[in-house]
Amino acid sequence: FTMSAEQRARQLGTLLAIGLNQRQTSALLLGEGAVVAAIGAVLGVGGAVIYATSVTQALAGVWSGAVAGSAVLLHMTPTSLIAGPLATFIISLLAMGLSVRSLTRRNARTLLSGGIGKVSSPSRLPRWLWLTVGAFCLSAAAILALTNSQSGMRAALIGFAGGAACLAGCLILLNAILLTGKAKLSPGRTLHWHRSLAILNLTRRRGRTLAGVFMLGSGLFLVFAVSSFHLGTSDDPARRDSGTGGFALLVETSQPIRYDLNTELGRDHYALSEDELPQGAVLPIRVSGGDDASCLNLNQTPTPRLLGVDPALLSTRQAFAFFSLAGESATWDALTPDANKTGAIPVIADANTAQWALKLAVGDTITIPNEQGQGVKLQLVGTIENSILQGSLILHEQAFEKMFPSTSGYRMMLVDHIPSQATEETASLLSEVLVDEGATVIPTIDRLAEYNRVQNTYLAVFQLLGGLGVLLGALGLGIVTARNLLERRSELALLSAVGLSRGRITRIVLVEHATILTLGLLLGSGSAALATYHANSQASSKTGTDLLIFAAPLLAGLLAILTGLLPATRGRLTEALRND
Repeated sequence: FTMSAEQRARQLGTLLAIGLNQRQTSALLLGEGAVVAAIGAVLGVGGAVIYATSVTQALAGVWSGAVAGSAVLLHMTPTSLIAGPLATFIISLLAMGLSVRSLTRRNARTLLSGGIGKVSSPSRLPRWLWLTVGAFCLSAAAILALTNSQSGMRAALIGFAGGAACLAGCLILLNAILLTGKAKLSPGRTLHWHRSLAILNLTRRRGRTLAGVFMLGSGLFLVFAVSSFHLGTSDDPARRDSGTGGFALLVETSQPIRYDLNTELGRDHYALSEDELPQGAVLPIRVSGGDDASCLNLNQTPTPRLLGVDPALLSTRQAFAFFSLAGESATWDALTPDANKTGAIPVIADANTAQWALKLAVGDTITIPNEQGQGVKLQLVGTIENSILQGSLILHEQAFEKMFPSTSGYRMMLVDHIPSQATEETASLLSEVLVDEGATVIPTIDRLAEYNRVQNTYLAVFQLLGGLGVLLGALGLGIVTARNLLERRSELALLSAVGLSRGRITRIVLVEHATILTLGLLLGSGSAALATYHANSQASSKTGTDLLIFAAPLLAGLLAILTGLLPATRGRLTEALRND
């Protein structure tokens, strides 16, 4: 819209010269833009309905694991169908209004000269200041990248900040470089003319150059940065700081196990040898009634399930990674009832369960009824990062027994990796010996993947939508290319008149606009690589998807640029020179 208004500068100048005021000329342009914005907003509603329908169908089919197999239907209301296009229309009017305001504030003489938008206006800030600010942003990005030794959500947040600082610094430095505009045309070296002229054209329209690079770079950065929040299983599930806690198997039973399998008495009762189940390989867990508060339960959970554990067994193993955002994290020792001065029973939860299902932050309390129906206050003293213990509150075994004195035995166990045999053999053995207790034996890596699938599915939905935005941005670059070249048709005609062939002219403009495309994609993907560097250890492998996200706008942009060249270089260029 801005380029269209700038091209009609002489027309606007004429209207002002014959007596129309600035408000009337602005209303004329905004009226035209409002019609286009309204049509686009209405068409966008149709596209939104199609996209939302496709997503809900996928959630009911191939993505059903993200909603635990629940039925998902598309719910549309008149309010939602009106609010979206109306907001789009208003934002478009505001953007066009800013453009019109800066244009119509000029006097009629300036507009009649037709010089609006031909070259970049000089920067109000000196070049050295741009260089200083850009270097500062890059330094901040480097510091964040080097000091980020955390994992999980903390790594993603710090990485995102570092990547954004890197992108901002590169754009600021690019602006400082474009301010120089010192490309030279050396007589007799026509092989390099297309390169030098392309650089000169980039510096001449610095605002448009930076806008194109920023649009593509920031879009690609956001799409790639989303991938840092994708969750994947660790390369080594035996790692204690992974989501599995270093355990191999999760055993859940319908009837309580009344013998501790870590003891000789317990192993003898189930006829298990020391080789089949070594001493200390099992972490027994007491389980209360209550609801599953994991991401697999789409309903609100007022009374989450409680897990009673011996924190010493977890502390000795250093199992699971505690979530920390302020540099401080809890330990399993915090579950000791004497450690809490408030009188509430200390509990620990999975970070996702606490934040999204229970709406709790560290220090908050929740009241859970005990066996007699009396409310007992529990205080969240720490959270662990994405883990197989999602959906429950974890408390000390002694506190659990006080709340539920008649609940005996264990209905859940975590089993360590046993070096002498494969995990499948151990799972088969435990399923056989615990058949009377109704045991279900699940590899912890499978349970973690089941939880991760939910978050990854929703991220895939947004990443797909963001990728579409980047693709549209690349196609938009082709439209800008066509518009730029049509405005500069007389310039291309002059190059043809002084002896440059049509192929060399095409190469000049192709290098110019392909440079914008390449810079945008490289800066965006490079900044995203910095943002996701530390988080990739926890992210799932998506090399093919990332390559597709990068290649699609690259190919679409190149195709759009080539398409934009056709109307500008078609026909006899010398006619444009005569008309000028």
